[in-house]
Amino acid sequence: MISLEQVQLLEHKVETAVAKIAELQKENDFLRSKFSELKVQYDELQKMDVERSSKLSLYEQNQPRIEEGIMKALERLNNVEDSVLRASAVTSEVPEQPQPVEQNQTVQNITPNPVVDAYSSAAPASMISSLNITSQSSISPAGKTDAQQMDIF
Repeated sequence: MISLEQVQLLEHKVETAVAKIAELQKENDFLRSKFSELKVQYDELQKMDVERSSKLSLYEQNQPRIEEGIMKALERLNNVEDSVLRASAVTSEVPEQPQPVEQNQTVQNITPNPVVDAYSSAAPASMISSLNITSQSSISPAGKTDAQQMDIF
C-alpha cells in the first residue's frame, strides 16, 4: 500500500517539476524574444554591409577617375603659377625710365607694384592692395640714396 508520506513526497516532486517547467517556459519565451531582436539587428547589419560593400566597389571603380581629376587640377594650378611667375619675370625685366630729380629732393608716398612670387601669390590680392607703402629717401647729387626708410601702415 501507498502511504500518506509517499503521496505527499510525490505531490511535492510534481509541484517542483511544474514550477521548474514554468520557469523554463518563461526563460524560453525571453530567449525567443531576444533571438527575434537579434535576428532583426543582424538583418539590418547585413543590409548595411551590402550597402557599404556596394559603395566601396563603386568608390574603387571611380578611384582612377578621382585621381585623374585631382592630377588635372594640380596641373592647372602649376600652369597658373608658372604663368604668374613668367609675368612677374617679364615685368621685373622692363627697366623703368629714370626721371630727373633735383638735388636734395625728398621722394614721398611711392607705392611700388607688388612683386608676385610663390609667397605673395598665397596672399589675397585685397590684402596686397590694402597695404600703404611709404618710402622716404634723400637723394644726393650723384643720384645715390643716402638713407631709406620703409613704413608700412
